[in-house]
Amino acid sequence: MNPAFEEIGAKYNKTNAQVILRWHIQSGIIPIPSTRDMVHLRDNVDIFDFELSDEDMKRIADINRDKRYFKMPMFVKQIAFTKGNIDFNDQV
Repeated sequence: MNPAFEEIGAKYNKTNAQVILRWHIQSGIIPIPSTRDMVHLRDNVDIFDFELSDEDMKRIADINRDKRYFKMPMFVKQIAFTKGNIDFNDQV
């Protein structure tokens, strides 16, 4: 995991996953997290009590995209990212 997620998470007292989910929400992307663990489920929805700063949003956006931080099937990408301004072809 990129250390930026841990540093940003510590700043807001949130987990890496919560930071990533919040970044998606603030970017206008609807994340679809999956878990069977009730603790993780609670963490996944506990992202609406903070907002990432513009600097944190940019720092996450600038992370090298040659590394996967999440995995999404191509058909989901085609449905979810039809805005045309996001290129997720490197996530296959």
